[in-house]
Amino acid sequence: MPEQKSVFDKTLRIRFRGQYDYDGLIALLRSFYGRAKIVLEQPKFKYKGDTHGFEVEFDFKGNRKVNSYINVYLFISGHGFDVDPKEVVVNGVKKRMTGGKMQLEFSAKYELDWGKGFETKEEDSELKKKALEKMQKFLDEEYEGIMYEDNKALGKKHMQDMIRKFHKETVKFLGMECY
Repeated sequence: MPEQKSVFDKTLRIRFRGQYDYDGLIALLRSFYGRAKIVLEQPKFKYKGDTHGFEVEFDFKGNRKVNSYINVYLFISGHGFDVDPKEVVVNGVKKRMTGGKMQLEFSAKYELDWGKGFETKEEDSELKKKALEKMQKFLDEEYEGIMYEDNKALGKKHMQDMIRKFHKETVKFLGMECY
């Protein structure tokens, strides 16, 4: 079975404390999937509260088949603590803002040979198995062949650039000066 490889060694994380537009933030995160042409699966939301305050958790995930060989996955998860929605006046206009702490995590994976075009079967001859293994190695080798030129650009490198862009947009939306 093809292996999913992580795009980053560590997930990109945003930790924010203050007031923010929760509905606008969710709309922004959903828009990333549409702009990247990634099919968004049904997101998961959890909203719970007690005497200590409200807590919100959500997970977005989706995938896109870039071509017949490469499939990419995008994951965004969020966790809000001490969530306190209220009406405030911003630039003379009443607006619903949310106070509290929010942690967002952006990560991605890519999968090569998702269609299993180079998978061997038991009944295949040894010659065919060796040929398929050689072609697979040529495609996936780190610093040789197509992997270095095309697959890396469409899979890992493409997702790294896209997630950094989305991360930066989110930081700007939240009005953070440093991160």
